Amino acid sequence: MTFGATVFLAGAFTLLRWAIHVRAPRFASALGIGVLVWGGFHWLVHPFVVGTYRVDSGSMRPTLLPGDIIVVGKLPLVFRSPARGDIVVLASPEGDRVVKRVVGLPGDLVELRRGDLFVNGAHVPEPYVSHPAPESFKLVAFGGGPIPVTSHGEEVNSPRLVAERFVAASAAGRDALRRSPPVPVPSGCWLVLGDQRAGSSDSRRWGVVQRRALVGTAKAVVLPLSRWSRF
Repeated sequence: MTFGATVFLAGAFTLLRWAIHVRAPRFASALGIGVLVWGGFHWLVHPFVVGTYRVDSGSMRPTLLPGDIIVVGKLPLVFRSPARGDIVVLASPEGDRVVKRVVGLPGDLVELRRGDLFVNGAHVPEPYVSHPAPESFKLVAFGGGPIPVTSHGEEVNSPRLVAERFVAASAAGRDALRRSPPVPVPSGCWLVLGDQRAGSSDSRRWGVVQRRALVGTAKAVVLPLSRWSRF
């Protein structure tokens, strides 16, 4: 329980005891019901059905701006998988919660070709993307699963390979990665990207996102009121 919730409940029950002591049953009943409703939302609805998330980075500009408060539906993920184009909140491999857009579903062959998105060989228009990065991206087979590989001109990069102490430093190694055919998104996994491609840490760095990392789908911007919109 958060400190704020503890203080709220302590104050509410103190007020409730006072109301009973001074024989104000209607007030006490109303306050008791209010506490129960608030508690039900805090411990049942918020963790499993719906919640809020504050956007902290600019990686989803212009769709979402830093400081936006969005409503996140958690229950829909129980009944259906995220669809392409959904905005989702997820736990990133870097240890924080982030918001990104789904671009690849299980079984999809996803590529960025000089910044343009292709899914299963077909170009996918992305009118919401700002500052597209003129790079290429694909998943390639390596070791026990697919890894992300990006390229820009002669530069080829894969943070996963670097993390595993395998660096394609030679021209032959870079060329092998560049020529490696793309592989599809594995079952039970998704690819996510930020709308502001030039300033987003996403599947180009982490690779695929597993279902257990997904928190919920964004439904609306609720604050500030001037930014109110539904997705």
